[in-house]
Amino acid sequence: MRTFKGLMVLGFLGALLVWSSAALSAGPGSCGAALAGLVCQGEPVTLKGTIVGGVRGQGMIFDTGGEKVTVRGLGPMWYWREIGVAKPRLGDSLEISGYRVQLQDGQEVIVAKEVVLQDGHQVSLRDDSCYPVWIKR
Repeated sequence: MRTFKGLMVLGFLGALLVWSSAALSAGPGSCGAALAGLVCQGEPVTLKGTIVGGVRGQGMIFDTGGEKVTVRGLGPMWYWREIGVAKPRLGDSLEISGYRVQLQDGQEVIVAKEVVLQDGHQVSLRDDSCYPVWIKR
């Protein structure tokens, strides 16, 4: 009986470790797979503007000329390297299609689904169910 309880505890701790590792690998405040449903429920938007700042682990600040918004969900750097496209940086002008979502803390953000870069490169970030495409790789 003692051995069985010990195995149950070890199994639970192992599952907890796997779950927390997945959550951490998605990054703080990221728009990982767990949020895909919430993202798709947001208001669809398309914005043109310029990256004017960033918040480490929280996305970028995007100036549309009429408002400054936080944009999340651009994916990890390795994804951009893998597709052979430079990830947008400070000062870059973009067109972003995505969803305006209100987070639990009341903050409103844009979760990017697709980005069109200055050079016309079109980069898909989420599939039609709002699932991040880099997670499938």
